[in-house]
Amino acid sequence: SGFNIPSKVLKPFIDGLFDPLTNEEQNLLDLFRYRNDNFYIIGAQNNSVLRHELAHALYSNNITYKKEIDKYILRNKKYLTKTSKYILEKGYCKEVLNDELQAYITDNDDEFIIGNTPLKIINGINSIYRKFK
Repeated sequence: SGFNIPSKVLKPFIDGLFDPLTNEEQNLLDLFRYRNDNFYIIGAQNNSVLRHELAHALYSNNITYKKEIDKYILRNKKYLTKTSKYILEKGYCKEVLNDELQAYITDNDDEFIIGNTPLKIINGINSIYRKFK
C-alpha cells in the first residue's frame, strides 16, 4: 500500500548502467531530470501509509532525526522486545530494524504494534517525528 525510493537508487539508471531503459523507467527519470539534490519519492494509499513512508524519508535524509530515534530506541530497547521480534518476523533484517520500528510505530496503523508497544514508547517516537515533520 506504499513505497519509498531514495533518489540515490536512481543514479545507476541515470548513469546508463541499465540500458536500454523501458519507456516507463525513462518517463520516471524524466520527471526528475532537473534535480541534483537528495530527495525521496513516496507513494502512499492513505494517511497512515504516508506517515510511515515520511518517517522512512526522515530517517534516511535527516541525520539529527536518525540520531534521536536511534538513541531513543537504544534507551528503551527493553520495552521494544516484542515489537522488534514482530518486525524481524515480517522479514526485515537487523540492519533496518530501527528504521522499521520508528516507521511502523509512527504510522499508528498496526494492531500488533498498538497492542504490544507501551504507550509511552509510541508517544516518545511520535513526539520525535512531529518535531522534525
